[in-house]
Amino acid sequence: MISLTAQGAASFFSQDSTSRAVKSGLALLKASLILQLVFLVVVVLIVLVSRKRAQAQGILQLGFELSIYDFSGFFILLLIRDTFRTVQIFMPSNSMVWTQEAFFCVFDAVPMLAYTILLNWLHPGQHLLHVMKQERRAAAASPPPEHFDDVEVGAGDMKTLAIIAALATGSNAHALATRGQNCCFRLTAEGGTCGPVGQLEDGQNRIGEGLLPTSFCIDKDGEIADNSGRPCILTPPTSQLQCDKGAIGTPGFSISPDGEFKFNGNTEFLACQSGEHGQFNIYTSPPPKDVSGCVDITLEADECMALPSPLPTSSIAPPSPPAVTSVKVVTVTETVCRASATGAPPSIQPSCPTTLNEGSFEFPHLIIPVDSTEPDPPLGTQYNGQVSSTISTIFNFDIPPSDAGKTCSLVFLFPEKSQLQTSSFNFTGDGRVDFAQMNAPATQKTSFHTIPSIKKDFGVSTLAPGSSFVIATFPCPAGETIAFDMKNSGSTELTWFQDFNPAP
Repeated sequence: MISLTAQGAASFFSQDSTSRAVKSGLALLKASLILQLVFLVVVVLIVLVSRKRAQAQGILQLGFELSIYDFSGFFILLLIRDTFRTVQIFMPSNSMVWTQEAFFCVFDAVPMLAYTILLNWLHPGQHLLHVMKQERRAAAASPPPEHFDDVEVGAGDMKTLAIIAALATGSNAHALATRGQNCCFRLTAEGGTCGPVGQLEDGQNRIGEGLLPTSFCIDKDGEIADNSGRPCILTPPTSQLQCDKGAIGTPGFSISPDGEFKFNGNTEFLACQSGEHGQFNIYTSPPPKDVSGCVDITLEADECMALPSPLPTSSIAPPSPPAVTSVKVVTVTETVCRASATGAPPSIQPSCPTTLNEGSFEFPHLIIPVDSTEPDPPLGTQYNGQVSSTISTIFNFDIPPSDAGKTCSLVFLFPEKSQLQTSSFNFTGDGRVDFAQMNAPATQKTSFHTIPSIKKDFGVSTLAPGSSFVIATFPCPAGETIAFDMKNSGSTELTWFQDFNPAP
């Protein structure tokens, strides 16, 4: 319609146009105006029919009804103007609708001025935003099903690369309590990665080093905002936790009496690699195709800061007594972070703990580098792991029969060089590497040309010193030898001594 109008006007009103061109331009203008007229009539009818159907089904809310009235009014004003212009174009040039300005003022200028003023004053979006906020609050107010929150305790591996299997017992059941208005707190992550939750300047909440410290406040509707006053939302479609100025806060957050941070009653969050400086973004349920390098975490809120309007003590429910559950097999994808005696949030260093339960891990029993520039000669087993543009490394792990029925995790622990006493590494590049499980273990005769085929590719992880990475979780293949390949997927150059002594 825009093209027809532009082309028709250019031909019809041009002084240089031939008689034939003027007639063609007039025909194009008539066609354009008729199409606009039909379009506006159809839109008004659709809006009115939608209102009637919504009313008949009992789902017509006040906000939607006001938006429908706004839409109808706007399109009726456009319909008046377009009807005038359509009638005008079919009339001879010496008729009153062309020669008298009153017709133009009444049927063109006034409707468009009213349209402009009303669109800014009564924009339909303001009613829809109000309805959406009411629905979110209603959804958050719906009580979640009762459940027990398992507390899984395990020890992380101190080795650079290890397979872990562990048992955990016991759980605590806690009453859920949404802390009231004006309650502010800081968040600390525990699990597959640990540390205080900080922020980027744009409001992205992350875990890792080099972030701006931040705190949050929660209101009676379960909506949270950061210390800059920006409402926090779960950004669709990835469900990333982010705080944006002008956003409508996502309701449903709560904090249990013992500090567990929850969304809709669930304590489980995902931390996925951001690809920047070893930092992790925070999600609730992201689509797998949109994220990589994800680990399970929980978030702990510290005590609420003292504010001028303290909460009544009755607003916080006391914890329920502990309930014993059956023994369950879990994966130690959660490296437990413990706060210091002063209650300060833990630093990134606890992601490489200094203790291990005997028998809860396996270090590589065979380390085989393969080089694409020397594809035929086997390099044999080594003490160093290597990743470069031409070299990848295969790691063999022997899983003992006693691990039958347990769950294993492939973990890459990457401490800071300053933490190491009996090991070292050289690292440059973007840190992007690809891990994959092989269909068969490597041998000392394995070369680039005889690498076993890939059974499952775990995708690209972005490594950075001072972090731990849970690459994959799977049932332990008890009594078997399994192999994993680690190769460059960017500009990574990494060489390290595979030490089985604990990091400091």
